[in-house]
Amino acid sequence: MGLSLLKPIFRIENFKIKKIPMSIRAEIHKQNLVRIFNPKSIAVVGTNNVKGTVPYDILFNILKTEFTGVVFPVSPGEKSICSVKAYKYVLDIIDPIDLAIIVFPSQVCHLALEQCGQKGIKGVVIISAGFKEVGARDWNAKNNSNRSLKSTTYL
Repeated sequence: MGLSLLKPIFRIENFKIKKIPMSIRAEIHKQNLVRIFNPKSIAVVGTNNVKGTVPYDILFNILKTEFTGVVFPVSPGEKSICSVKAYKYVLDIIDPIDLAIIVFPSQVCHLALEQCGQKGIKGVVIISAGFKEVGARDWNAKNNSNRSLKSTTYL
């Protein structure tokens, strides 16, 4: 019995694993953090036209500050918000996006996060409520299976 029952799942031939030097890894992490703390473009995902709500106020405050980059409101039900063209989905935006701010209920955050990963957005900030009700196990199960999030840094 013993070893005869063990069969290799895969075989690696002529393949060398190249380790990435620590200095290069540090630079990659630094670039990802720059996209969060000093973005050139921001998508506010889940914003709306209702003054006084958190999603609206986040977009409004970004537009009224000294931010000199491009701002993309993303709202499935709006054509424009704060006089800025709104997009139905993050994937509808042609330009590159450095940072996405997701302002959705916890039940749908994973869908927006998946689109951000598909779009190649490297930085995501989630502003939401209800994660206690969803539970950490459910949140991790939804996101651990999602390969598009592997290169996304989110807070």
